[in-house]
Amino acid sequence: MFENLRKRKKPAEKIDKTKTIETSTALTVNGESEKTVSEEVVSDKKTAVYHEREFLELASLLGVSVKAVKDDCLFDQIKKIMAKTGKVIVRHAPTKEELANIIYNCNLLEVKEILFAPSYINDAKKIAKKQGLPVRFSAIIDFPFGESAFKSKLVSVRGMANEKVESVSVMMPSMLINKDKIKQFKKQVARFNKMYRDRLGIALSASDLTDEQIKLALKAVEKIPLSFITFIFGDASYGEVIDKLSLINKNKGTKPIKILSNVVEESAVLELKNKGADLVLSPFMDETGKNLVERFKINGVKFK
Repeated sequence: MFENLRKRKKPAEKIDKTKTIETSTALTVNGESEKTVSEEVVSDKKTAVYHEREFLELASLLGVSVKAVKDDCLFDQIKKIMAKTGKVIVRHAPTKEELANIIYNCNLLEVKEILFAPSYINDAKKIAKKQGLPVRFSAIIDFPFGESAFKSKLVSVRGMANEKVESVSVMMPSMLINKDKIKQFKKQVARFNKMYRDRLGIALSASDLTDEQIKLALKAVEKIPLSFITFIFGDASYGEVIDKLSLINKNKGTKPIKILSNVVEESAVLELKNKGADLVLSPFMDETGKNLVERFKINGVKFK
C-alpha cells in the first residue's frame, strides 16, 4: 500500500495551505476507495467537539473543572498500566521514611505488588498499617543466586508463610537445572510448594541460563502447581529480555510468568506485558508511574 502512495504523482496545481480545503481527491489503494482528506478532517472535528461537550457536561454535573475530569480519566488509565507491574526492593536499603513513601506512592498508583527481601517485610507491614493502606507485599527468598542451603530456604519460606505475605518467590540455583540434577530440582520445588500452596512460585536467573536450560526448567515444573515463575534479568539488555521472553512463552505451559528487569521506560514495560509477561517487576516501577503522571500533565496527584 505504501509503495502505491509513494509512487503517486503530485498534483500540478499548487494549493494555498492557508485556505480551508473544501474538496480533495479520494485515494484509491488496492482498488478500494479511501476517505477523502476533507472527510477525515470533518470526522476528527466532530469527534473532538463531541468529546469536549461531554467533558463539559460531566464537569458541570460534578461541579468541577473540565481539566479535573480529564485528569481523572487519564489517571485511571495510568493505574490500569501500573496494575500490571510490581515494585522490587531487594538490594537497596531504604530508610523507614523512604520505605513509607514507596509504599504510599505504589498504593496511590495501584501497583499490583511490592516484592521485598524478607528482612523488610516486618517494617513494611507496620508502615502500611500505620498509613491505613492495604498490604500487598510479596517476598523473594535467597535473591539473587539461590545458592543457600535447602534447609535454610525451608525456614525462610515457613517464616514468610507465618507473615502471611501475598506470595513467596524462592530463588533456585542455576546449577540444579541440568539433566543430571533436574530430579533434585523438581523435588525441592515440590517441597517448597507444599509449604505455601497457591501462593508460591520460583525465581530463576534468566541471564545465567541457556535456552535449553530454560526449556528444561519449564518442563520440569509443569506438573507442580506453582502459582507463577519469575525470570530475573537484572541489567541484561532489552533485546536479550525480549528474545528470552519469546522463548519462555513458547515453552511456559500454564504457569503465569513474571519478568524482573531494571526497566524504567513505560513503553518497555508495556511491550513486555504485550509480549506475554503476566507481571513486570522493576526496582524503578514507582518512578515509571511518576513519569507517566508528569508526561500527561495530570494535576492533583500528590506523591511523597
